[in-house]
Amino acid sequence: VGLGEGSDQTAGDFVELGVFRGHTTLFVADYLEFGALDRTWRLYDTFDGIPDDQLDANWAASNQKAYQGTFTFEEVRDRFASFPNIRVVKGRVPEVLAGDDLPEKIAFLHMDLNNSTAEIAALDLLYDRLSPGGVIVFDDYCWEVSRAQHEAEKAWFAQRGLHILPMPTGQGVFVKP
Repeated sequence: VGLGEGSDQTAGDFVELGVFRGHTTLFVADYLEFGALDRTWRLYDTFDGIPDDQLDANWAASNQKAYQGTFTFEEVRDRFASFPNIRVVKGRVPEVLAGDDLPEKIAFLHMDLNNSTAEIAALDLLYDRLSPGGVIVFDDYCWEVSRAQHEAEKAWFAQRGLHILPMPTGQGVFVKP
């Protein structure tokens, strides 16, 4: 995703679905000096774990232990106080994406919801907003615990004649043609 001035710049803002403590975003925002960019980064999370009705079988055992009550919305929001263009939004995906605050164009989308139901619903809502050249990173794409996500996302893209590139990190990467 080109961030500088020029014709190779991918249009749009950044979106992260599934923030947890915000480590990934904070690292990238610091590295890119995101606060100085003319873009917005929206971070969406329940801040209370994966909703029970969205749990894939392999995530059920770790949901409460790993996520619930570990980091509050306020703590994550405060981590990004020095970035005027990063917004932390509490809510359940996909419902929270129905608001008016979504970017018209997305240059970068990070999916880390750890459940196939919400990730596929998010793709249905956000894919058309992804700019040509825009990137989606699927955080847990190749992990056994995420098999349901992998299969659902692989099928979603295959229906459109597209593919996600599996990475040795366990992530998946997609660049929109």
